[in-house]
Amino acid sequence: MLLRRFPCDHFNAATKGEMHYQVEKDANGNVVPAAANTEPTEGWQAWDHTSMYTTQHEADGGVAYDPQAAWTDFDWVKSNPTDSAAAGTAMATGTKTYNAGLGVDIDKNPVENLSERAHDLGKSAGVVSSVPFSHATPAAYSAHNESRNDYPGIAAEQVSGDMDVVMGAGHPMYDDNHNQLTAPNYKYISEESFTALE
Repeated sequence: MLLRRFPCDHFNAATKGEMHYQVEKDANGNVVPAAANTEPTEGWQAWDHTSMYTTQHEADGGVAYDPQAAWTDFDWVKSNPTDSAAAGTAMATGTKTYNAGLGVDIDKNPVENLSERAHDLGKSAGVVSSVPFSHATPAAYSAHNESRNDYPGIAAEQVSGDMDVVMGAGHPMYDDNHNQLTAPNYKYISEESFTALE
């Protein structure tokens, strides 16, 4: 299954020979093929899309996804955005949830994610991220938590669970510029979890 959110240009070009269109907004604000990109061309995908939307669960104040509104008015999408925890959970589990919910359903019950499914099938699984691994998007594939903001709790589940690889930013001993801190910053992983890893 190829998802529009994460296009795999080279894979689809190799397996299906399909390319896609570049899009832009026209004078009326509608999304249309850009300039000369009216036919599939080298470098742009036009694969068979699998429908998926990640708007948060309607029971939590989310709105039903309206493809016509979303593709004709970019402001519609911005009016009630789904956060990355809810979107990641929808993509990683197939279950929509509330904003800030991570790997849980609308009632805060854990739901199986792709990493857990991979392990059930005898496969390896992990997350690698350019942001702290306990952030919402990587954590949606590797943890369950009622709040995306419980970074230490999320990290504890990730590093003590059955993930084969967990890698990302947020080292407690260094700042974002790779300079050693005078005092550790345990925002993204607790001192206990970090000590266990060491």
